[in-house]
Amino acid sequence: MEITIRDIQQRWNISRPTIYKHIRQGKLSRLENGKVDVSEVLRVYGEPQETQTRQEIDTLDSQEKALLLEKIRLLESQLDDAKERESWLKSQVETAQTTIKLLEYRQPVQSEKRQGLFARVVKAITE
Repeated sequence: MEITIRDIQQRWNISRPTIYKHIRQGKLSRLENGKVDVSEVLRVYGEPQETQTRQEIDTLDSQEKALLLEKIRLLESQLDDAKERESWLKSQVETAQTTIKLLEYRQPVQSEKRQGLFARVVKAITE
């Protein structure tokens, strides 16, 4: 497989003059079409920068994962606290409703015995 000088420069993060210097010194051989064989580049410069970047990304991902797990634990704890508060508030509301019912409760007033017309007239005169 062949690769251009520009690709080497970008993927391995090596300057163009350094690549040409290594070609002149014989460390790196160039093909007739101006390209370089990938196996030569790997022999001289090792794996491209991208694989190292993937390792860094994996490290960042694991750190981010740990942070997210910690946030999940915190949120679960807050949820449990909120459920406890909700339960306590419900009991307070029930107590308040019971108190209101007790305060509003009135004993039925016993109505006076229904009197006839004569009794009402006599009562009105005597009062």
